Amino acid sequence: PFLGVCLGLQLLFEASDEDGARTLAVIPGRTVRLAGAPALPHIGWNQVERTRPHPAFEGVPDDADVYFVHSFAGEPRGADGGSWVLGETEHGARFVSAVARGNVVGLQFHPERSGAIGLRILDNVLRWAVGSDPSTGDREGAAGRDDEAGRDGEAGRDGKARPGGEAARRVAIGSAR
Repeated sequence: PFLGVCLGLQLLFEASDEDGARTLAVIPGRTVRLAGAPALPHIGWNQVERTRPHPAFEGVPDDADVYFVHSFAGEPRGADGGSWVLGETEHGARFVSAVARGNVVGLQFHPERSGAIGLRILDNVLRWAVGSDPSTGDREGAAGRDDEAGRDGEAGRDGKARPGGEAARRVAIGSAR
């Protein structure tokens, strides 16, 4: 599993307008400067309007505030790019603030700076990564699932849940600015 935070989400796109860099090209589209923002950088608390359920947000209230620090955000391209969108946020215009597919999750906000809500999201991602259901802690869930019920994926290439230590080491957390 992969968790990209802030820059970690932006690097999933094909390129960035921030410095013209080519990036990982996991998601069709590019990272662009926030359009219509009342102030840049976007610093402070805001909400993520989820477009679909995902284990990362299990037990997180819809109106929960999370902490943002950024001037750029990923902009998916085409139906394939749009299928990655897990949540959006408004700061002037709307921007993609969470993405997920398979065993990849990206968050534009900083869960590590988002208090109890952010800790819940990080705990959910770790439980999901080791194959536990974030709502119960039962090891019935599996990383790679795209939906709350977990019908779209497997725990790993071999279909087995990973022990906590190994899975935790495999979760990549990228964070910047």
